[in-house]
Order: sequence, then structure tokens, then C-alpha cells
Amino acid sequence: MTDHVSEIKAKIDIVDLVGSYTQLKKAGRNFKALCPFHQEKTPSFTVNPERQFCWCFGCNHGGDIFQFIQAIENVDFSTALRILAQKAGITIENSSTGVNKETKNRLRFLHEKIADFYQEKLKENSEAQKYLIERGISPATLADFRFGWAPNSFEETVDFLKKENFTDAEIVESGIGAKKDLADIKIYDRFRGRIMIPITDSSGAVIAFGGRIIGEGEPKYLNSPETPLYHKSQILFGFDRAKEAIKKLNYVIVVEGYMDVIASHQAKIENVVASSGTALTEEQLKLISRYTKNILLSFDADAAGAAAAYRGIELAQKMDFNIRVVQILTGKDPDECIRKDVKLWEKAIDEAVPIFDFVITNALKKNSPKDILGKKALAAEVLPFIANFASAIEREENLKKLSDVLEVSAGALEKEMLSATRVKKFSLQNAKKEKKITSQFSREDYLLGIFLVYPENLEKFSKNIFPEDFMDINNSSLYKKLQTKYNEQAFSNLEDFLINLGEKERSYANRLMFLTEEKYPEAELAGQDCKKIVALLKNLASKKKREVLSMRLVEAKQKGEEEEIKKIIGEYMESLK
Repeated sequence: MTDHVSEIKAKIDIVDLVGSYTQLKKAGRNFKALCPFHQEKTPSFTVNPERQFCWCFGCNHGGDIFQFIQAIENVDFSTALRILAQKAGITIENSSTGVNKETKNRLRFLHEKIADFYQEKLKENSEAQKYLIERGISPATLADFRFGWAPNSFEETVDFLKKENFTDAEIVESGIGAKKDLADIKIYDRFRGRIMIPITDSSGAVIAFGGRIIGEGEPKYLNSPETPLYHKSQILFGFDRAKEAIKKLNYVIVVEGYMDVIASHQAKIENVVASSGTALTEEQLKLISRYTKNILLSFDADAAGAAAAYRGIELAQKMDFNIRVVQILTGKDPDECIRKDVKLWEKAIDEAVPIFDFVITNALKKNSPKDILGKKALAAEVLPFIANFASAIEREENLKKLSDVLEVSAGALEKEMLSATRVKKFSLQNAKKEKKITSQFSREDYLLGIFLVYPENLEKFSKNIFPEDFMDINNSSLYKKLQTKYNEQAFSNLEDFLINLGEKERSYANRLMFLTEEKYPEAELAGQDCKKIVALLKNLASKKKREVLSMRLVEAKQKGEEEEIKKIIGEYMESLK
């Protein structure tokens, strides 16, 4: 696999690759373009031919040729590898997941065959057709969304696939067939007596199914299991049909169920997708961000729906989406609302409320702001949502609103929020969490970038700064390796250092260097800021050490440990120097 990656990188130039997706213009030693991942008027997407790296300073997407293809095509690494291998004229038998191209193609072919089979079976079932018509689904929509019917049999579907020359292993791997246990030889139909709705990927290919039971029975919906083609966390139902409308209208409506999407599209409201009854995932939000940063969330009017909305809101906030919540007053979901009157659904969309209004309204249903316990409970529930806003203006504005509701000063609420959530001014992430670069880059990011781009500064300051002085775990780890190489006098050139890093860490180092080169095109300015940042980080590290010593001193005094007290005071005074 490593050989293939190196071979592909040697044959494909990132400038040519990116240039096939967006128009590039020369800008000094780099190339610039309007970002292909988000809408913008001023080019912020930069491609560096020397480093074979691209990055958007507006939405923070980019990377090497593999990461670019993964983002632009919304595929996993193994698929990106195959796409690039084909462009480079290189044959790859197996993907990194161990599933070869032929196997996936067979599974795609199987899903197309079974979708046609289910459609034909629906034409033979008057009861299922009647049910769908009563649900308000038109014949045109039934054909467009390729509705089908799974026979109420344990073997009819499996027997059909076997006649089409699919093996037992392929039928089970597709999720259409199942076994009672691994040792069982016989396979049976997973879907029985259900209306079948094909689930498609972003290109429109059928990759899974959702089966809806008629009348009473559990589960109401039965979905395909995870397969080599279908990863639920990465798929938004209806996205292939909605993406053009999303791009045109610059917002997406995210609902829970398949029927909510289908009813909306039938009503010509086409920028609607479904999260399939779960909270939005990071992969789904990344897919949406290629087309818009504006999300309207509409979830069922029940406790589970509210919980899903909360989880989706929290993640979308962290990814800097603009979020509003659609509140359905008539019917339990968009499908039921549309069946009563499509104008009610249109009205609900038009009147979508900001997330703060949604959160505080729900919090007020559970807690009264008239007593101290109610105030504390309300604050505890609402403040984390305010803290998640990327914009300081939004945080301040919503703190004022909460202040009015609780009759508590905004200043007191801000202190409570900072204390509870440990929000830092410069958005430095907790050292135990994986680093995620946002639109604000920390000083230590740039310091490490300067050491990598202008290593003469490493010579000046390597004795002054230590791995533990970095708050971010990724920076600390990378700096430790850099410092070790330098101390071993094995740092003959940058490429020697980078080549020995893991793929993920090398990509991270490239990103830091890329950002640093943009900010510091001249070595002199980089050196000046390097000195300032080192001094600042050392000051912060000393302050942190004194805080730890202060806590140790309190503990030693409580235990009456005189020698330990003297030792701690000595360390404290040394730190002050």
C-alpha cells in the first residue's frame, strides 16, 4: 500500500489535480482559487506545488492529493486511492479495507438487480400500493424513488439472487441475506413483508435499503446493516437528489425519516435530506459543508426527536454551521404536516427559530427561573450551547438574552460559562483531545510551524522550550520528535525528518508549515515573532507550574509536612525568577 501511495504521489501533481476541479491562478510561488468546498467571493484556497499541499483558509479543508480527493468526492481513503491510481495509470487489486474493486462492483450490481426485483414485486401487491397511495405518495414519486416490496417469504429474494448467479457470500455481504449464526449454512431473506425504499450514495447508486412494515409490527423500519458499500454515518438519505437545490438555495433542511424527505421532494421542496433517525455525524456535516454552511434542523415532536436535535446542534455548532430549528406545530413530523397541508410545512420552514430560542424554550419547560435552583438548572442547560458559538458576538448577544430571563448579570453568567466549559480566548483544545484546527490558529501552532519552516530558530530556542510547554498534545508530540532529531544532529534536512513520520502526523506537519509560510513569507519576521511566542509560552508554562505548586503547598500545610513545604516554596521562588 505504501508503495502505491508513493508511486501515485510521484505521478500526480497536486496543481494539475486541483486544477481539474477549480480554476487556479498563479500567486507568487503558490496558486490560488475560489474554494471548491464552500461558497466565497474572494479566493482563499491555496495550492503549494513545492509541498504538494492545498489548504483553504476560509473553511479549513485541504491536505495532500489523497485528502483532497477524499473531501471533494466524499469518499474514504481506499476509494480515493483507486480514483488516483486510475488517473496515474496504476493497477491496484485490493483497497486498504481488504475489499477489492471487483467485489464492490458485484455488490453494486446486486443492489441494482434487487431494487428492480422489489419494484416488480410492488406492482404485484395491491395492498402495499393502496397503503402508499393513502400515504399521499403519487405514482410518479413511487417510480422516481424506486419504491418496492419485499415478499413475505424467507427464501424468495435469496432464490432470485442465486438464479442471477450471486453467491451465498455475496448475498450475505450485501445485507439482503442473513444467517442465524456464523456456523449456519442456510441463508434467509433479511427483509420480509416490507415496503422497500432504496438508499443511494451521493452519486445516486443504490447501496442499501430501508424496509417499512405495513400496520403493526416491530421494528417499524428495518435498515440494511453496515456493508462494504453502506456506512450509515456517512450517508444522508436523498442527498443525491437534494444537492443542487441545497447549493442554489444555500441552505439544507435535515429531517429524520425517509418519508419526510420523499413527501418534501414530491411537494417541490427539494433541499431536504434525512439523517435516518439519528443525530447528525461529523461525516454527514462535512458532506453538507461542501454545499452550504446553513442548516435547518427538523426533528419529530417527541423526546427522542428533541434529543437528536440537541446532539446535531452541538456538533454543527462546533463545525461553525449557522443553525436554525424548524418547529412543527401541526403533525408529529414533516410527512404528516405535508399530508394535512403543504403550506403548513412551508410556513414552519419560513419561521425556523435560532438555536438559542429553541434551547431556552425547551429548558423553560423543565425549569422555572423564579427560584435559585431553577436559575442554576436553566443556566447549566443553556450555557454549554452559548459556549459552543464560534462567534464572540453571538455568545455575548445570547448571554444578554439569558441574563434577561434569569435576572442575573451577563457578567456573572459569562464567568459561570467560562468556569464550567473552560472556554479559552484563543480556542486551544484540551490536550487530551485530538487537535482540530479551526479558523483561529494558536500561537504554539505557528511556533512549531516556524521551527519546521525556518529551522535556524530551532537552533536558537531548542534549549528554552520543551515538549511539556505545548498545551496541544499533537504539537507536543511533534516537537519532541523534532527536538530529538536536532539533538541527535540527524536533522540534515526537512524531508529527512518528514519522511520518518506517520502519514497522519506528516499531514499535520505539512498543514502547519503551509499556514506558517502564508503568515511568514520572510524569515526575519518569523524570527521576531518566534522570540515573542517562546517568551509567552515559557511565561504560561511557569504560571501553570506555580498553580500546581500552590495546590501542593496547601496539601503539604494541611498534612504538616515541613520539609515538603520548604521544598515547594523553593521551587515556587525559582519559578518566579
